[in-house]
Amino acid sequence: MESNATVIGRGTFGFVVLAGGHPKIAAKYILKGQTAIFKKEQEAMEKLSHPNIVKFYGFGEDEYFNIIKMEYCERNSLLQILDDPSIIYSMVTAICWGEHMFAALKHLEKVGILHRDIKPENVLVDHQFILKLADFGCVRDSKSAKSFTSVGTLRYMSPETAGALGISQSTLLSDVYAVGLILWEIIERRRVYSEYGLNPFSQQSLFRDILDKKTVLSDPNCVQDGIKDFIRRSTSFYPNDRPRNDESLSFWSNLREKYGIETFLPIIDPQQKSLIRPIGFDGTLNRVALEEDWISLSH
Repeated sequence: MESNATVIGRGTFGFVVLAGGHPKIAAKYILKGQTAIFKKEQEAMEKLSHPNIVKFYGFGEDEYFNIIKMEYCERNSLLQILDDPSIIYSMVTAICWGEHMFAALKHLEKVGILHRDIKPENVLVDHQFILKLADFGCVRDSKSAKSFTSVGTLRYMSPETAGALGISQSTLLSDVYAVGLILWEIIERRRVYSEYGLNPFSQQSLFRDILDKKTVLSDPNCVQDGIKDFIRRSTSFYPNDRPRNDESLSFWSNLREKYGIETFLPIIDPQQKSLIRPIGFDGTLNRVALEEDWISLSH
């Protein structure tokens, strides 16, 4: 690693540095003891090429680390965007982001990959606020019918992946579930299912309460056509009730065509100190702050 490299992220098995050059490159260092994770990510990124998936530039290694060289996304992760009060976005932004994520899922489906760990931290954001799916260390072949070991992040893990419906098994619809939860968070600007804990998160309690009909995911607060119903379906406990990628991408693309993209780019206001709901969620152009006691995504 270059002595002047800047560390921009850390994880369980390594870290990410910003490398120089043009374009700038993010170099992900993975400990050599984690060969399986590196191989999965390597094989996935060699197959993937899409505007809504982080671009791959090559591989390398040093004495202690395997290195993945990839596109640097200036605005870091979606998690950081959603939790930054200076970034004020609109429902048009949210709609376009929905299209971005399902365009990425559609490409994964095309090449036969399940992501299995989609969450705001693994969705990167470039300078133009384009979303790019990243972190492919948990991927599996989508055509495999075998049961899998549960992997991923508990809050965004689908019931079937967690084994709540019998054997643990991930499908394309498991990734749809995770994206549905993220879309809820984009509109609400708070952590989904926060009442079941932050760290740790009580996944078993959540799934038990859903099965016992003691809880249900609240509808996101917005007036735009069909969004509540879409999120309700995409986050269904039962995978066969969820929309497939073709339908999902068409839904968000049609909404984007209806509402246009003129107000896609967020406003950056350094003076804004509290989180603002997406502009237009209520059919007005008013800035509406979140309630102070709501749980932010960074907690």
